[in-house]
Amino acid sequence: MTDPADELERHAAAARAARLAVQEQAEAVHRRMQQAAHYFSEFATQMNIIAPRARQTMELTGLMRFPDLVIRDLFVEERTRSPADLGATLAGSLAAPYEYVLLSFHYAGPRKQRIERVLAPEIERLEEQLAQHRVRYELNYVRNARAQIERAVFDIESDISAGVKFIPDYDRARVRIALRNIDRLSTWDVAVPITAMNLPLYEELARCVLGQPNEFRRMALGERPAPPGAPAATAKD
Repeated sequence: MTDPADELERHAAAARAARLAVQEQAEAVHRRMQQAAHYFSEFATQMNIIAPRARQTMELTGLMRFPDLVIRDLFVEERTRSPADLGATLAGSLAAPYEYVLLSFHYAGPRKQRIERVLAPEIERLEEQLAQHRVRYELNYVRNARAQIERAVFDIESDISAGVKFIPDYDRARVRIALRNIDRLSTWDVAVPITAMNLPLYEELARCVLGQPNEFRRMALGERPAPPGAPAATAKD
């Protein structure tokens, strides 16, 4: 007959082991977040000195293109949250868990473009597109003698806000990487297991930011790299 005390001890030991495994997993996620923050802080410092020219040409489909862009104003923000937010199991394992790490920057160029719209739905649609893609613009209305709006004039600058956000998932041992306007005017995100959060991935992501051929999306999705001699992924893929 099983001793009830032994049975209780086995259950307690199993619970301690499970709790320890969850805590170790959370600590591993935290270390990957620290590594990403450190890598891209150094990347931001270097690029702010170099002010590299982006190799990609951003395009607002069917409306305009933004050539000759420079990458500038790179900044890394590290935001933490209360350990209590992680729940009782993890509350004591991390002193300052991350909420996110954000690399933000601007694509900027000398070119300004003007677009005019007459109909209210067209004006609203263009405003939404520019706001959605974080493109800087100035909007002025031309009115007639009766103060009625005849048309809207958009003066659009080659100034596009972009960024990469790393969001930890301590419970599932992964990091969500969200891209905004990186190599194209769009958003894209992927959940990356911590086993794939490493220096080669960061280097490919840095190339992606610069508009260089890269394997970032393939690596983040867990796909095999392109075979030797095959073209690497670019902004037009």
